[in-house]
Amino acid sequence: MSVANSRFASGALSKIAEQSVVGAPAASFDFQNIPATFKTLRLVLAVRTDTAVDHGQIVCRFNNDATNIYDSVIAIALAGAWTVTTLPTEAFARCGETCGAVAPASHFSIHEILIPSYADADRVKHWEAMSVARQAAGSLRYCKGGGAWFNAGLAAINRVTVFDRAGGNWIAGSRCSLYGMS
Repeated sequence: MSVANSRFASGALSKIAEQSVVGAPAASFDFQNIPATFKTLRLVLAVRTDTAVDHGQIVCRFNNDATNIYDSVIAIALAGAWTVTTLPTEAFARCGETCGAVAPASHFSIHEILIPSYADADRVKHWEAMSVARQAAGSLRYCKGGGAWFNAGLAAINRVTVFDRAGGNWIAGSRCSLYGMS
């Protein structure tokens, strides 16, 4: 099978929407009514939270589903060592780490989240995420992870909400772009 015929092919990239924090902090980025016309969703973020920590955690919900049916695995590289954690039955998808309010000034974490086959109604939905965040002077955290959303109805994803797990807000300058890949 050629890559062009694959269900997970990554051909043309089309921006669906973009949300930016301009003034007051925002609790989440919430993309609703996502069209089911692409093979893969791609979220690209540059964010910083106002939570009083050096690093926080980015999480997502699909279709506003807050039940404990998300399983995640996260691998974090820090100071030359990897830590891998499996996190079953949570109420959100773990998607990486972000700079907190006490991280070095002017640093925003970067993220990419891929959700292939998001519109297919015949399968459990999976995601893959990557992030890089500055924790402290001279200390970067690289995070790679993914997981599954065990929605019993196998519904297509038509809404993605991205927020800080600790309940903090995204500060001014934070941005999240949603793309569809055909």
